[in-house]
Amino acid sequence: IANGPETMSLVDLLRGKYLVYINAGVSTDSGMTYPSFAGDVTIEIALGNGTFSKRGPTISFADTPPVDIVGDGGKWFYAGYFHVTSIDDAACQPDYVNPRDGSIRSLIHEEHALCYSYIAKDTRLVQFEIYRAVNALMVSTEVPNVEYTIDGAGDANARPRGAPYTRQPNTPARAHDPQEMPTVLRFKAAGFWNEVLEFNFFLGEWPTLVQSWMVQYDMKTHVVMRWGDYPEDLDLVIVPLGVVGVDKDVTPVEWSVMRCYDADAESCGAWVQAPTDGAPGGALGSLATDQAYLWYYQKQIKGNGVVFTDDAGNKLLGPTLTIDRDDSGHEPPTSGAGGAWPNGPEAMTLENLLPGAYEVYVTAYDPNDITQRLRTGLSLDIYLGTGMADAPGRPGMIRADSIQLFDTLDGAKWYFVGKFVVTTDEPPANPTQLIKIAKPGRQTYHYSWFGAGAIFAEWQEYLFEVGSIRSAVTNEKLDDAKYILDSGTPSRVKGRVHTVYEGTHILEVRMAGFVTRVIDLSFGGGFEPVCSHDNLDDIDEQTAMASEACMNTHWVQRISIFLVPNDGLTRVVLHWGDKPGDLDTYVVPTRVTSLSGAAVSWKALLNDGVTGEATVWPYVFWGLCDLCDECECTGRALTATANAESTWQLAPLKTTIKLDRDDRSHGLANPSSGVTENGPETTTFRHLLTGRYDVYVNVYWEEDKFAGNVTVEVYLGSGLDSILVDTVPCDLTSGRWFHAGYIVAHTSQAQFLGLADSTTLFGGANGTATRLQYKPDNGYNIKYTWVRLAESLPTHPASIIVGPEDLQPERRRRRLEKEGGGGR
Repeated sequence: IANGPETMSLVDLLRGKYLVYINAGVSTDSGMTYPSFAGDVTIEIALGNGTFSKRGPTISFADTPPVDIVGDGGKWFYAGYFHVTSIDDAACQPDYVNPRDGSIRSLIHEEHALCYSYIAKDTRLVQFEIYRAVNALMVSTEVPNVEYTIDGAGDANARPRGAPYTRQPNTPARAHDPQEMPTVLRFKAAGFWNEVLEFNFFLGEWPTLVQSWMVQYDMKTHVVMRWGDYPEDLDLVIVPLGVVGVDKDVTPVEWSVMRCYDADAESCGAWVQAPTDGAPGGALGSLATDQAYLWYYQKQIKGNGVVFTDDAGNKLLGPTLTIDRDDSGHEPPTSGAGGAWPNGPEAMTLENLLPGAYEVYVTAYDPNDITQRLRTGLSLDIYLGTGMADAPGRPGMIRADSIQLFDTLDGAKWYFVGKFVVTTDEPPANPTQLIKIAKPGRQTYHYSWFGAGAIFAEWQEYLFEVGSIRSAVTNEKLDDAKYILDSGTPSRVKGRVHTVYEGTHILEVRMAGFVTRVIDLSFGGGFEPVCSHDNLDDIDEQTAMASEACMNTHWVQRISIFLVPNDGLTRVVLHWGDKPGDLDTYVVPTRVTSLSGAAVSWKALLNDGVTGEATVWPYVFWGLCDLCDECECTGRALTATANAESTWQLAPLKTTIKLDRDDRSHGLANPSSGVTENGPETTTFRHLLTGRYDVYVNVYWEEDKFAGNVTVEVYLGSGLDSILVDTVPCDLTSGRWFHAGYIVAHTSQAQFLGLADSTTLFGGANGTATRLQYKPDNGYNIKYTWVRLAESLPTHPASIIVGPEDLQPERRRRRLEKEGGGGR
């Protein structure tokens, strides 16, 4: 009977370990997965150094311990490993000789200066057990009646390949043999999403205890994060942005903390304030908008907005964001009964979502270690759920995305996963996944997920995104616009997030038909919200987290860009930051005459763009028609017409000054995109008659504070193109009014000097002036000159403008009603 051996050779080995296994292939053993044995199985080791070989250990899988291959059966057996080390390594034992058979443990390879050893201890039967199947959203709750299959598995003379096993809670686990390398396990249970696990069982201890974490089909929105043995602790963070109610005023949601990492309110952190009026019942505290996020310390937060009112008048309040499971003790899978639950997931639930954006991040918790490494990968499963029962053609819950990351997090602590976006009007463009649901009441909700891909932020890096590019005049999205960051590759707005370092960066934005815009972006102050303890002597972690130095939290930095059309028209554009919520532009025409010097009268332009209507406000501002009780006009355009002298035989020149865009929502995020757009106020000038046009800036609410710079950009048009000629910084900290400057329309230097405050055509005590020739087709030859003043005014210019503080209370109330309150 031949029964020859199976032989392998290992040549020119490098340093490391080489694990040796036996596999019972059973290709001719009755076609069954498990083999039967007749006789012992042995492995003989020979160690060679390129010149000679010597006998190494002999491993016997006989009917004696440690592994009874005949009695136990099985498919995979571990036989030890070759260990290649340096000569001075403790594992190197070239002097050991077994007196029984003359075998050695180690052999020196002189040419390579290495030591070849064979370690035969811990020979094992390689098996695994399905230890538990647990609800990933409910700690320690086992799932009943779980069916699982093992790729390629079957029981000898008992079950066919691929037939499912059943796992019940609190019952002894069954041992299984790995079938493939790696082995794929598939879990299924009623009311849960199917779970697929892939294991390499040849790198651990045996029997390996496998635990499945299954996600319940509860029609809610979830984020479930799984990762390998390292790092010990990763955390999910969810940041709600621009979330608003669906009430008639679209009220911004205020957030409260319902549960903290410990039972008492003190564990929430010092930044959590006492519950405010309107906070949900059971709230432990209230959060400022820029500190409202879900993470380890704030394990459940709730908004006070109304999602919908059903036919019975019941109000469903929300949203509620919850950490269902926080895993902070990752470790390799264990062996033996009663071992630890290996590598559980971190899971979050989002329900009763209101319009807005909900960003998802992963952070490596350890505040003292800025270099985190992943072992065996990171996966994030995204589930979109509407909270409503399924309807034909409308799923109540889908698996929206599965993000796999197998690289290391070298030097990085933050990972931007993507964002949920909820809208009630139109669905957002190009989501990764979208669900549409009609909730009780009047609203149709669109639940969307936008996956960001592998976006990392290092310790000194920032996440930056162009939220949108729009027209500064019409507010329409400019989907074909491109931007270039720091002379890089042109990009379109597609939810792309850039990683940038601290400091100043140049953003150039282009689109055909618009003036190219160049913006200086400055990032600083720190991205990392978890404190290092290097300089905090003897301060406990919770106090450190609550300290002022730890509160400077930055997430994705966004801007929206507004481009001015390059259409030959003249414009002034007012920009400012998150605060105040409402600034206003005033354009006051004075001493405007026809070319022969005749005075003109100003009228508010009706919606037909032709008819003028008398107005009590001889200047352009937000209230031109809003504050006129008897007016038919609804826009904010002022017009004057001067008839041409018959000797000139020219057509009438119709001057129009229009406030195209009045922005009253600074510092508030767009509900559909989650982006704080902070749009400009834009005023357009057409066919200016000779005269002077003063530009003022007003702070509408006296109690407003400032966040960000205030500037007025001046574009002068030639009829063919428009050029940015000046950017005026506005100082409104000492008063509510600012005189940016004025445009003079003139036909001669003498006429300019008669209208301007400066003594020369260019320059002078009051600032600089820029001239641009204006030659429309009708033959007029009028020059436009901009004169910068940049004057802060302690009070409003009462001689020509009625200040908002002097408006009648009823008219002030009318504006508040139109805006929904707050000057926003």
